[in-house]
Amino acid sequence: MTSLSTNESTPEDNRIAAAKAAIWDAFLEIYQGAVTGRRELSNRHIALNATLWDVDEPQLINGLAELELTRDRRMSGDSSLVSISPEPPVIDVWGSTALVRHYFEVTVATASGTELTRIRNTSVWREIAGQWVVVHNHEDAIGPYRPPVPAGRTP
Repeated sequence: MTSLSTNESTPEDNRIAAAKAAIWDAFLEIYQGAVTGRRELSNRHIALNATLWDVDEPQLINGLAELELTRDRRMSGDSSLVSISPEPPVIDVWGSTALVRHYFEVTVATASGTELTRIRNTSVWREIAGQWVVVHNHEDAIGPYRPPVPAGRTP
């Protein structure tokens, strides 16, 4: 008689774990590309027809070409991106589709000093030809950074 352990991972569990790791690695590379100005690091993880709600843009960005125009406008501004500090994500994977939720802090240098903004992010990813790419991204600024309050404590 054989015993099945609930601690054994299945091939599907392994596939999902690998997908989650690949997606988060891609997200971190997108952020690295943003901070360093190396757009190719970001662009290879964004579908050509992706839609994006950007925290600084009132209109939906349709596709990578529009995203490039948005980036060009930002470069001519009077502030510069210093860092992006993401928090650990929540990632769910269903077949070739994934949903990622996380927060990140953006540090921007301006003429009057440094500004920190906390952003909530939700993105939809698809596995296309063996590569995970963003097909939709949604950002919301939720105010200046405030450290999380431990459970059971009041701010």
